[in-house]
This record gives sequence, C-alpha cells and structure tokens, in this order.
Amino acid sequence: MLTILLGLVWSVFWYYYAGHSEGILKTFEFSHSAFFDFLLPPIIYNSGFNMKRKSFFTNLGNVTIFGLGVTFVCFVEYSLFSWVALNTMDINMTQYVTEDGVPVTKKVEMSVMNILLFTSLLCSSDVVAAVSIVDFDAQPKLYSCIFGEGVANDIVSIIMFNAIMSLQGTKFTASTPLVIFEQLMILAVVSVTIGVICGFGTALIFKNFRFLNASVVTETFIMVAMALLAYFVATMTVVLNLEMSGMIAILVCGIIQAHYAWWNLSP
Repeated sequence: MLTILLGLVWSVFWYYYAGHSEGILKTFEFSHSAFFDFLLPPIIYNSGFNMKRKSFFTNLGNVTIFGLGVTFVCFVEYSLFSWVALNTMDINMTQYVTEDGVPVTKKVEMSVMNILLFTSLLCSSDVVAAVSIVDFDAQPKLYSCIFGEGVANDIVSIIMFNAIMSLQGTKFTASTPLVIFEQLMILAVVSVTIGVICGFGTALIFKNFRFLNASVVTETFIMVAMALLAYFVATMTVVLNLEMSGMIAILVCGIIQAHYAWWNLSP
C-alpha cells in the first residue's frame, strides 16, 4: 500500500511539474523488456529458491488437483461461457472511438482462438492475499496447498497462454484441442528440462570445483548466473514456432538449486 501511495504522489507531482507532453509520456513509458529481463526473473527465482519444499511435495496431490485440474476446468468453463455469451447475447462496446475520433456503439466480436487466449489469462488466480493471512508455522498444510496451488496455477496458465498465442491466426477446428495439448506438452517438458539441467549443473559445478565455495559472494553469483542462464536460454528456445517459458525454467532451477546444492552433492 505504501508503494502504491508513493507512486501516486510522485505521478501527481511530476504531472504538475513537467506536464504531460508526448515526450514526457515516452520517457516514463512502461518498458516491457526491462520488466521481463530485469525485474521478473529475480521474483520468480526467489519463489522457487525459498519454497517450503518438504511441505510442498508432501501435499503434491492436493496441489496437483487444485493447481492443475481446477485450472483446466476453469479454462473450459470460461471458454464455453464466453463463446455462448458472445454468440447468443447482444454485447456492445459503448463509446467506441473510430479512427476518425467518432464515438460509436460496436458489437463485441471475437473468434474462438481469441476467446481461448483471453480465458487462458483469466485462469491465473492471485494467491498473494490468501498466503499473506495464513501462517506457515500455525497451518503448514494449508499454507503449502495455497502456495503450491498458486505456483502450479500460474505455470499452467503461462503454458496455456503461450501455446494458444502461437496458434493465433489459425482457425479453430475439431483437432485444435489436440494441437493445444501437444503444444502444452512440448512447452512444459522443454522448459522444465532446461531448468533441471541448469539446476543440477550448478550443483555439479560446486561439487567438482571446490575452490568456488571459498566465498559466499562467488557462490551466490554462480547460482544466480545459472538461474538467469536457464531463463534466457528458455526464452530464446523456439520449438515448432513456440517460444519456451523462461519463468518455468528459472522456477525449476531455483527449486533444484535450493535442494540439491553443493552441500547435498559434496563427498
């Protein structure tokens, strides 16, 4: 809340101080590359590295049901209801502005593939509020289920979004669900594999090059570097015109680094 208030105060101050010309707006324009390349990887890596792994894997069955099964059920329901609503109800956008600047009322029209892309985003739930009010020491199982469901839900939603995004421009047919499933499997397996390779690679480096354990700074640098390597390798890897997920790769790498780090593989 404090961060939001500081952002609002700064925005109001800068608005009255420097105005809102086109040059100013471009200066403070949100940079997607800066967010995905510098801000997002440490957040995802921290979630994987600091995960309560024992409780997470103990409740893996519940996590799978809620994080995987329920996400797919929601995806099917959202897609079906959205398609029915758009094709049976008169849904319009009011005050839609045309290229000439004239506000008009326009009927909402979406293709099936656009609906699937939109509903794949709706399947991603935010569990930050729920996790923040649950104490791990008091209710470890509930905390692990909520946290695990949030992680699995986000992973599945990301995979679905990327898979469906790669199919935009194609027409929905009876075989499209099978194609989407194939894309999901490819993206999940390849992204997880990259994370596993970099995670175990980190452990093997510390096992075979013991002099790297002399400094905490060196250890931290190598672990973060390997995690970022997993992220960017996955992002640059394209299989069947489908870009792999760097977020899944760095999350898996962080989990493996924390569990199978040099102290577990040391002689």
